Amino acid sequence: MAFTELGLLPQYMSLSGPNRVFFNVHADGLGWAIPAALGAQLADRNRLVISMVGDGSYMFTNPTACHQIAKALELPILIIIKNNGMWNAVRRSVVKAYPDGTAAQSNTMPLTSLEPAPNFSMIAQASRAHAEQVLNPQDLPSALQRALRVIREEKRQVLLDLRVAGCGIGSILMDWFNIACLVPAFYFGGVLKGATGAGAPIIAIPIISLLYDVPTAVAAFTIPNFPSNVWHSWKFRSHQTTGMFAWAFAGFGLLGAVVGTTKLAYLSPSLLSLILSTIVVAYLIFRRLKSDWILPLDTARNFGPSVGFIGGTLQGAAGISAPVSITFLNTIKLARLTFIAVVSMFFVNMSVVQTTVLASYGI
Repeated sequence: MAFTELGLLPQYMSLSGPNRVFFNVHADGLGWAIPAALGAQLADRNRLVISMVGDGSYMFTNPTACHQIAKALELPILIIIKNNGMWNAVRRSVVKAYPDGTAAQSNTMPLTSLEPAPNFSMIAQASRAHAEQVLNPQDLPSALQRALRVIREEKRQVLLDLRVAGCGIGSILMDWFNIACLVPAFYFGGVLKGATGAGAPIIAIPIISLLYDVPTAVAAFTIPNFPSNVWHSWKFRSHQTTGMFAWAFAGFGLLGAVVGTTKLAYLSPSLLSLILSTIVVAYLIFRRLKSDWILPLDTARNFGPSVGFIGGTLQGAAGISAPVSITFLNTIKLARLTFIAVVSMFFVNMSVVQTTVLASYGI
């Protein structure tokens, strides 16, 4: 059971049954989630109760009193703080209302920074809580395992202070190592895209997903992928000589992208990672075993809509459709410029859908 104040993304959770996640209304004040979690834990001592809050929300909670109550009544809740060192809700509201204002244009928006950041772990430890600061994303799984062990075996409250990307805090979610990996991933993906009209996600998506997760990788690559595909479609439009084949292939790819992107928003990150790795491995194996497979264009017309839909679904869910779409087009042995024209139409349609659906789900 989780209680949150703008700090939880349900699309990344596997939920079953009612009464799993509780949000306070936006018109309410900050500081609700932790007292609510304490009440829920008091009502059901055998249930895992989690409170997910931002650092500003944690301050509004009157944490000293909450931790003291958790200790006095032996309520082993798990408190997770997403600590970005700022009042992000205030910053977003100002930018939305006055996008061209002085506050929005300043390097550090006035009255939003929470630096110097308090040591929240020490506040919790004053009431004998188990508390940790988590500075690196790769350390989070083990920190959660320790937290669950303390809750289940020692029946003590736990606080995890997660340092996340934000303005004014030394986060290493986007450190130089990540940048060093991302730059060549986008560069070589772009080179491959420019030379063949396709294939860039095969390089970039797996690398980005290793550093972050599959939804982040798909969203990060969808935006730069769109203008390049539009440009290719326009530049090579005269070489689109397949008639309705390309339109049917691209149209059903669009429909598949709607289905796939919806799955991206709701499937668990571990399942998405498994799907992504399976797609890449299957693609490499198939290219190795069936490199000389030939399919006449007249025959391919019968399969174009089905293959386009499957490819669109894979593109939406994992950011990579090449094992189906590119392999299929390669078997037709189209001329190089015709291939680029057709595959660019396919990717333009999917990018339009992906951008819209991803934005609607807040990914």
